[in-house]
Amino acid sequence: MRRMIDYYCKIAGDGVDETIQYLYTRLLSDEGRTGEAVELLRNIAEKGGRFSNQARLDLLVHSLKNGSEDLQLRNELTKKLKNLIDSVDGTGERDGGVKTEAVQLYCQLILENDDKACAQDVLALLEETEGVDIQRSGILRAAALKKLGRLPEAVRQLLPIGESNSCEWSELGMEVLSVVLAGPVDQWAEEMPDFAAFIQNCDRLGQRLPECAQPERWPLAGLICAEFTVLAGGQDKQKLAEAEGILIKLAGEGFDNDIDWLRCKARLLMAKGEFLAASRAWGRIRAAGKAASGKQSREWWRARFYEIQCWGQLADTTGADVAHAVEVLESSFGDIPRFWAVKLDALKDGANRLGAISKPSP
Repeated sequence: MRRMIDYYCKIAGDGVDETIQYLYTRLLSDEGRTGEAVELLRNIAEKGGRFSNQARLDLLVHSLKNGSEDLQLRNELTKKLKNLIDSVDGTGERDGGVKTEAVQLYCQLILENDDKACAQDVLALLEETEGVDIQRSGILRAAALKKLGRLPEAVRQLLPIGESNSCEWSELGMEVLSVVLAGPVDQWAEEMPDFAAFIQNCDRLGQRLPECAQPERWPLAGLICAEFTVLAGGQDKQKLAEAEGILIKLAGEGFDNDIDWLRCKARLLMAKGEFLAASRAWGRIRAAGKAASGKQSREWWRARFYEIQCWGQLADTTGADVAHAVEVLESSFGDIPRFWAVKLDALKDGANRLGAISKPSP
């Protein structure tokens, strides 16, 4: 069959059937005859027939694969890809497919830039383009939303994909959920109106990560899963036991000095009411969390707040002790992040007003 098609294309000349001619480029590529395939694609693109735009797209894809490390080339090809998108009306079935494929590839490429304007362009382009694969569109939207800092929306985009049989979303999912845990989750717990629903969505995504992760990424996937299990589980003993099982497994693999492991462990200990151990865990995080510049990060302040709060739950800690610890911090630092400054002030006021932080029932 291959020889017959090869012979036909050679003898047909300009009268060759367009469909057969284009399919022949695929056959050449599959057989490793890349140079011949590219030359034929160029001819098809220049003739302006039914497969002209498809050939233009195939040539761009080929160039991207063969120049993947050349940033200048990638930028040039990205511009050509945008020109192709703009020149294809997309109304016909074939050109509609070309435009959809080109939009997906273009969005993927411009999302490699650390540029919020590019992320906005991706959202706009996906909104106006029909026929984009639902899962692929969701992943691209989520990536754009992550760049824009719109993490709850990114989670909502990923959730239906994460609950399908696909694992294509998982690497981006780890990135999104890691940013949530590393930064805003504690503040959102108090400020986000639908935080309970949001944290449940994160937990549902997190539960899928370990089964999707490659072996070298399993520790991070496991930690994300465990921490959201704690955050979503409240006092549910079964949930806490599931999270603890993951932490024990990872501790056996040498991850018990990892900051993410310590943070998850500290949250677990708080949920279990083991405040002495929790205070010490937050203290270890604080000790490791000072930025290289010497300036305390938001993560440092989170750890310091919970360290004091947990310490205040101990039977031999008085309200005066807690108030004094906060006052020392307030007098020593003038750049406390506003959220944690308010939290520390409330902790101090509560200690002064009640005389002592409320102790858990024995």
